[in-house]
Amino acid sequence: MLTLSSLNRVRYYPEIIPDTNLYAQINAGSTASPAPADIRGIPDLSIKAVGLNYAPTAGMDLEIKTDGTIDRIPLGSQLPTFGNIAYTTKNVLGVNLLNIGVAPVNNFYLAAEYMITKPTITEKLLRKWPLTQEEKAIADELGVYETVEKGIRPITWDYMRDREYQVIGERVYGNSLNLAPGTDATVLDLKVSNPDELYIIDGIMSPNTLFADDVTLTIKRDGDANYITVRAAALAGVNRINCWIPALQELIITATAAQPVVGAAILFNVKKVRLTNILKARWGIAGNMPADVIKKVQAGIL
Repeated sequence: MLTLSSLNRVRYYPEIIPDTNLYAQINAGSTASPAPADIRGIPDLSIKAVGLNYAPTAGMDLEIKTDGTIDRIPLGSQLPTFGNIAYTTKNVLGVNLLNIGVAPVNNFYLAAEYMITKPTITEKLLRKWPLTQEEKAIADELGVYETVEKGIRPITWDYMRDREYQVIGERVYGNSLNLAPGTDATVLDLKVSNPDELYIIDGIMSPNTLFADDVTLTIKRDGDANYITVRAAALAGVNRINCWIPALQELIITATAAQPVVGAAILFNVKKVRLTNILKARWGIAGNMPADVIKKVQAGIL
């Protein structure tokens, strides 16, 4: 379940965090409880839903509420989608499941990918979101308004990722685990040894976990002991769920299950990336970075 607490724990913008939900039963004429997301009063962030995974089920609808809009997706005829969906919001995000059929729906899962970011000045201008006085001054100084009107800015996530995140290594971590109820098994334990590097989890795979097993993965990142939890059964039917979770100090991932499980495949794709000055400026760890560089990063033109 995505909450305000989830948003407040994001540090290294933008991040793509997975949110997974399992429902043993959703009665006919009812909505899922708790709702996958019901957030109001979002802090100075934007949220974009960029991917969904579910079991196509007749009679089930997905409702997505964003700032002033409501969209309904029938999950019986619509196949799961990753990468070609985008719902962006700044104030309100509501996601819920509705059983409009005549019988209960059992063992239903929903996994979502949410991109969380602090919007740059160019993104705010594109979406007609208000600027602060400081942002207006920066926009005037750097000529940002014209770049947005011409369609040059804001830059896309794909372009930003390829330009700013200089990958120097990549591999898949994980194992086939035997899990005992209530006992944590360590899947991954990585420490960042070079201060000019970081790790990024960009994919999670769990191809053979079952709904009844309720295997839960817990991601600890840079001292945040329960940064993200992933209920592995919600990844059923897809090769992987995408994410973008940077860590500057450590990544520790554990797995536990509701009942004994033999041979649970848990895999994570991890990149080793150069910690560049642009990333330091965006994350507020720039030190003595020139003021003009920080302004350009805020503006979204660097």
